[in-house]
Amino acid sequence: MHKITMLAKLSKLHKDYYKDCIDLYNRIKGLTSSRTILILVFGSVALLFFITNFKFNKEYNLIIDPGHGGANVFQKDGKIVKNERWDPVKGKYLSYYLTGMEADTYHEHLVMLELGKKVKAYLDLTQSFWGWQRFEDILRVFSKANNGNKGNKFERITLKAKLTRKDSWNHRYEKADKIHINNDYRLYDYPDERARLRHGRLSFINHHRPSLVVSLHMTPAGKGNEGGMAGVLAPGFRSYDLVRRILLKEEKMKEWKKSYWNGKVLDSNKKAGWKQFELMNADSWGYFHGYRSNKKGNKVNFNAARGIRHNLVSWAYKESDNWAKDYRPNQAGPYALKYRDFEAKGKFWDRERSQAESWRREGGPKLYGGDNHYATDELLRFVQHGVRILRPAMREKKKIGKIHFPFASSYALPIYVNAIVAFLEIGYLNRKRDRELIIGEMDAVAKSLAVGIYSLYAGLKIEALPDGTYLDDSKSKVNESDDGYTPKGEALDLEKYGDYFKSSVD
Repeated sequence: MHKITMLAKLSKLHKDYYKDCIDLYNRIKGLTSSRTILILVFGSVALLFFITNFKFNKEYNLIIDPGHGGANVFQKDGKIVKNERWDPVKGKYLSYYLTGMEADTYHEHLVMLELGKKVKAYLDLTQSFWGWQRFEDILRVFSKANNGNKGNKFERITLKAKLTRKDSWNHRYEKADKIHINNDYRLYDYPDERARLRHGRLSFINHHRPSLVVSLHMTPAGKGNEGGMAGVLAPGFRSYDLVRRILLKEEKMKEWKKSYWNGKVLDSNKKAGWKQFELMNADSWGYFHGYRSNKKGNKVNFNAARGIRHNLVSWAYKESDNWAKDYRPNQAGPYALKYRDFEAKGKFWDRERSQAESWRREGGPKLYGGDNHYATDELLRFVQHGVRILRPAMREKKKIGKIHFPFASSYALPIYVNAIVAFLEIGYLNRKRDRELIIGEMDAVAKSLAVGIYSLYAGLKIEALPDGTYLDDSKSKVNESDDGYTPKGEALDLEKYGDYFKSSVD
């Protein structure tokens, strides 16, 4: 009786399994000796199998986010209706729904949904004994070594992945002429037909408390851009606050010029000739005040409303359900529309100044962008490296486009979730070479992403491919000894975050 009790406790089994052990003991007490021995042997082997293969594995929750999924909603006169970013202050949607990239007959939201499902299917292999054998076979293709484990085995972990969506709007056979068509695809919370507030994608993610979010996208390539892939990042509080203090003459411009973000901020106003500081300043206004600024950064652009975004999400850092009644943009405080009157007070701004957010979005192994940048870059490298391993024909020079500098701006997903975010623009949909990679070699891409995700949790020793002639012009390089494509294979340090990933909801 004592041995069974100790086995149950040591394996940290659920109390129901402990009760089953007691029940098994009581049942076999009255059996004959030979039957007792057989049952004890069988029960011990079964219990040992269960303990070894299920309960001692580390488990991690993560999200696979296939981008977009919704539609443009048209009025009877043919005009598109604003259908995203519900603002309770104005009582209306502030933005048009971002449907994603289209090129010829290809749609980003459909391609990424198919890729996301494949990645999840490979990650799901880690959840069963026989599935793990298959997943380990995939790992052996990528790595002959294994970070200190004995024999040709890899650290067993369980990856519990959820998709943010399982279909797109056009799978539901409805016309895009009703507001509700985007109900399951919006980023922010929204009112349903009965005026009840429903969770958008950001709230969905936070309520599942993941440690990692992998967001899958494709982007358009402009003239002269041959394609490739890039990440998406958002700076942290200290960088946006630096810009604010420069405009208030509390800090010197030379501090911005020394920033790693200088030169990386997305230029969405190329025709207007905006400089990097002007772009960053416009972003900082949206981040702090809910509106972007004019080019000089001295006035609010009321035509560029972004909303108080941290209050458009159901999570622990929303100031309150009735925050709109406390919205006072003309008074000093957290909603002030003047830089000098703005006060970073409240739950959200305490979060933004925290060490955890600095780890996520600033500094780090890539010098800027924190763990978000590292995770994003690693997964792009795993795609580059893995496809070349799995498909040797793809090793030829220029078969796969280069890794570009990340797109940096005040993007919502990297900011408004308590998880490490790997936001991937995994290809340029209007470039044939990228479509041949992402669509034509989708299974190899999915396997590579799944192995990369595993490596972010457990680490994986990666050897560079022998022929490096294709490894040129990567913007992912940190120094000259870095080829810019081979993954580092180093696991994220999740322990330093403590319970931070679980604190996104009360």
